[in-house]
Amino acid sequence: MLLLLICILFNSYISVIFKLFARYEIRVLQAIVINYFVCVLTASVVLGKSAISIQTMDKPWLTAALLIGLSFIIVFNLFAQTVQRFGVVIGSIFQKMSLIAPTLAAILYFGDSSGTMKIVGIILAIASIFVISLSGTSKNAKESAPSQKLNPLIYLFPAGTFIGSCIIDFGLWYVSEIGLVSSLDIDFVATLFFVAGCFGLLFVLIDYLKNKTTFRKKELIAGIALGIPNFFSIWLVLKVLSNGMEGSVVFPINNVGILVTTAILGFIFFGEKFNKPKIIGLGMAISAIVLIAIG
Repeated sequence: MLLLLICILFNSYISVIFKLFARYEIRVLQAIVINYFVCVLTASVVLGKSAISIQTMDKPWLTAALLIGLSFIIVFNLFAQTVQRFGVVIGSIFQKMSLIAPTLAAILYFGDSSGTMKIVGIILAIASIFVISLSGTSKNAKESAPSQKLNPLIYLFPAGTFIGSCIIDFGLWYVSEIGLVSSLDIDFVATLFFVAGCFGLLFVLIDYLKNKTTFRKKELIAGIALGIPNFFSIWLVLKVLSNGMEGSVVFPINNVGILVTTAILGFIFFGEKFNKPKIIGLGMAISAIVLIAIG
C-alpha cells in the first residue's frame, strides 16, 4: 500500500505541474514529448545502463509496449481535444473513468475477490469521480467549453479519451497479470515512453508545419519536471501489481486517490475552494478507498 501511496503522490505532482502550464504559457505538446524522452533517460539511470538497446527487439513484451506506447500519445491528443471542446471537467471524468476496464476484467475474468464492500467501494469510487470533477465552478466550465452548437462527430474525442485510457490501464494491468512484465522490466517502461516520444515528434512536426511552433527553454524545463515523476508513476504501478495487489484494488484506489490528493494540493498551492459538492465527493472517495482496501 505504501508503494501505491507514493504512486498517487507522483501522479498528483504531475497534475500540479499541468496546472502551472497555463500560468507560464507552456506549449503542452512540446513539453509532453520532451517528458517522454526524459522518462527514458530516468529509466536508464535507474537501470544503470541504456534502457533502450538492440536487445529490446527480442523482448516478448515488445508488441505490447508498442501498442501501449502509441496509446499514450494518441490519448494525450484526444484528451487535449476533449478539454478544448468540452472543458477540463468532462475531460477529467472520461480519463479517470478508465479504472472500469482493468477492475471489471480482474473481477470477471481473473478471479479477483468481489466482496460486497469492494463492489460498493468501486461504485462509490466511480460516483466520486463525477461529484469531485463536477464540483468546479460553473464559470470555469463555461469558459472551458465552447458556446456554439457542437458537431456530433466531436463526441468521438471524449469517447476516444475514455476508450484509450481504458486500453492503457488494461494493458498495464494485463501484461503484469499474465507475467509478461514485472517491476524488474524497467526497459519495458522505457520502451513505452520511447515509442510515445517518437510518435509525438510526428505531431510536433505537424504543429511546426502548421503554426511554426518550436521548442523553447520553458518547454524543456517543463518536460524535465514532468518526465522524472512520470516514469516512476508507471513503474510503481507495475511494481504494486507485481507485488500481488489485485488490479481491482490498485486502479480504483490510484485514480480516486489522485483526484483526492490533487484537490488537496489545489487548495494548498492554488487557493482552490472546497465547496459542498467537492467536500461530499472527497468524502465519497475516501470512503471508497477504505471499502476497496478492506474488501
